[in-house]
Amino acid sequence: MNRLAYIEMKIARAQVHLDALNREIGIYLQDAYIVTRKDDIENARHICRTEQNAIPPIIGMLLGEFLYCLRSGLDQAAWQLALPAAKRDFPRDIYFPIVEKRGKGLNTVLGYFSNAVAKEIELLQP
Repeated sequence: MNRLAYIEMKIARAQVHLDALNREIGIYLQDAYIVTRKDDIENARHICRTEQNAIPPIIGMLLGEFLYCLRSGLDQAAWQLALPAAKRDFPRDIYFPIVEKRGKGLNTVLGYFSNAVAKEIELLQP
């Protein structure tokens, strides 16, 4: 099997969730707000109130599924790029790191990759 097959499957699945998410957001946005108007003649005012309808739970679920698939794809890529010794000795510790600050944890994870791969991963950090 192609070494990138699982990554491609995760990306394809993420696209399915993203398409569904966009459909649900489109439906929600058609009726996202309730606007009520009222004349207050005594105070010479016209009052407009806008209330947002509750966001349907399906939107949060689909967003989570989309992000999970992308994250899983990154972890699949990390596994493919990890050094053979790391796969043998630390199989449960290999993942694609995403950190704001470089620290001991990032250094440990980067040690599971060749120097060239570790540098590229480090460049991708936020």
